[in-house]
Amino acid sequence: MTLTTNCFSTQSHALSQPSRGLKKMQGLAQQPVTETELDHSCFELVPNQRQFWEDLMEKLQCPALNVGSLVVIPAALDMTLFFKAYQATLAIHDGLSMVLVRGAAGKTVRQRQHQATPFIEFNDCSDQADPHLWATRDAGKLADAPLDPFAGPLYRSKIYNLGTAGTAWAFVSHHMVCDGWSMAMFVTDVVRTYRGLLDGRNEQVARPSFAAWAREGVFKKPKKSDEHWRKRLADTGESLFGQPTNKTRTKRRAWRQTWSEAETDQLASFCSKDKSQAARVIQGLLGATLAYYFGKRDWVMALPTSNRVNRKQKAMSGQFSSSRPFPWRYQADLSLNELLTQIGRDLFGDYRAGGCDMAELAKTLGTRQGGNQPLYDVSFNVLSANDFDFAFDGHKATIAYLPFQHYVHPLEVAYIETDGGARSSMVFNYDPNVLSEEDIRQIYTCFMTLLQRATQDSTCSLATLVADCNSQSTVLPANKENCG
Repeated sequence: MTLTTNCFSTQSHALSQPSRGLKKMQGLAQQPVTETELDHSCFELVPNQRQFWEDLMEKLQCPALNVGSLVVIPAALDMTLFFKAYQATLAIHDGLSMVLVRGAAGKTVRQRQHQATPFIEFNDCSDQADPHLWATRDAGKLADAPLDPFAGPLYRSKIYNLGTAGTAWAFVSHHMVCDGWSMAMFVTDVVRTYRGLLDGRNEQVARPSFAAWAREGVFKKPKKSDEHWRKRLADTGESLFGQPTNKTRTKRRAWRQTWSEAETDQLASFCSKDKSQAARVIQGLLGATLAYYFGKRDWVMALPTSNRVNRKQKAMSGQFSSSRPFPWRYQADLSLNELLTQIGRDLFGDYRAGGCDMAELAKTLGTRQGGNQPLYDVSFNVLSANDFDFAFDGHKATIAYLPFQHYVHPLEVAYIETDGGARSSMVFNYDPNVLSEEDIRQIYTCFMTLLQRATQDSTCSLATLVADCNSQSTVLPANKENCG
């Protein structure tokens, strides 16, 4: 790929479409191959890839299962150096080079490395009224567009010229080759390498090879315990939202909020004293808020699990993660300390039991409740990029989670932390047919108020704290059913 300039400023124009050569290359990349053609280079899916494929890809009719992020670098970009950093980091994160291959009969699925020349699409949106908003929306479209898992590369990249606001970089990958943990590592490594090149250092981060580990085939297969999960989900109550989910796919909306420094510091202080994980505190208080807001005490939340069992896997990019249902059946009068204890107990029991077949559980639950009920109403995700701490022209770069459209459940909530936990934000990705923006704002206000009060007095009943919060607010309803 030839870059004609070293950087773009507010006046220069970036390429809005790939060149003719890149279009040709993209076309060639979209030719799936069968295992018989490349039998010598194929190897098995690792256990969590296999589970992801069988449980989600084969059984769910979802047009896109991608993971993505949007990085904002508050400076003009040296495109040559950035592309060098991007290319070098892709080579190190070789899990991103995987592509799926079908067996001769089409029944078996394996994988191989697909070596493709990296390319990045460019778009100059500096003349837009709000370049950052325009780039965010366009990056969302990038995340929503399907990637064929049998034709590589299974990632796409795009740079946006934001004018005086600097530069944005969107990176999207298919979930079969990259999970949220890996996404955070990859974009951090790209920006770290780029920052080093700008400073005259040609340093590259060392990462274990996913391809080599997968070829060895020496890994412990995750155990499953369908009986445990059937018991966990037995007699699950009605939908959190009090209505069946509309199966017609509609365009979702995202609502984002960055935490103040004081809010981030308060959570960090509580976690340090209580020896709690920030993600678990967020999960607990989010669940308590939703239970109060909608007046329901028996519903299901989906939680991610990284499934990385050792240091090597924690330093390696690839698809390891999975989701598990988490029934919410906690009493409203628990204190934060009591709630965290009970959540920890239940999480440990789920961990010891092993994975579950989400599609089969959803089928069973749907049959029991009329065939139109998803396995869960809310998913809670965490994007932890604690090593992402880079400054350009005296300002910090930022990283944002890219929610995508193709969820069946009405609400996804993502918690993002960077700079070693010094910066935090949340994203609410919701179905406007089920929830309004006013709902989301009220839920967030209630959640943040509860966070502030419960971390100050973690022995007080959460029901008391949230009721007191409601009595002093003109915007928080007693519960959703009484909202009119």
